[in-house]
Amino acid sequence: MVGASEQVLSDYASALRLAPRDAQIYIERGVAYGAAGKHALAVNDFDHALEHDPNSSRALYARGKEAFANGDDRQAQADLTRAFKLASNEPYSLIWLHLSQRRLGNVDLKSLGDNLKGAGKYWPYPLLQYFHRTGDEAAVRRAATEGVTPSDAADHLCEVDYYLGALARVEGRTKAVHSLLRKAAATCPPGFVELYAVRRDLKAMGE
Repeated sequence: MVGASEQVLSDYASALRLAPRDAQIYIERGVAYGAAGKHALAVNDFDHALEHDPNSSRALYARGKEAFANGDDRQAQADLTRAFKLASNEPYSLIWLHLSQRRLGNVDLKSLGDNLKGAGKYWPYPLLQYFHRTGDEAAVRRAATEGVTPSDAADHLCEVDYYLGALARVEGRTKAVHSLLRKAAATCPPGFVELYAVRRDLKAMGE
């Protein structure tokens, strides 16, 4: 839960006293810590989750995103690669993996393309096609809104603005970064991971 209150964190602590081996509770509290900017506490909870469930793709995904947020791209790459291998139906792992690869300068477009082969057109694969350079921004925005409810369209466009902005940032395209991230900050719904992420990014950029 993004922006979790002290009461929510206290509730997680109470839940863990009752179920100290419940990986899911550790993951949820870790996400809450991450959203509050408490990196060490977040990672500690993801580590505990993986102690109790070593093959938890969700814990690996969460720890990988947290590592990316803290600038630890090698850890992010390792965790996100494992997360996708364990749950290839969760394409968001590929998005964050690609961003970490971009910052490391070791982008593997062939591997990304192989992972996209046979994938349906359902969301967020159009974003990954853009990352793979097989789609353009206009196509991504069309895919975000076609055949979905207005609410889903708004959610998808939030993700378009954030992830295209994040990609522009790691690629050093400064003008596009500010425009896209400011838009995401204004439109991403409360509780979205992307809203927490864009606020973090803008703060790091001095805004």
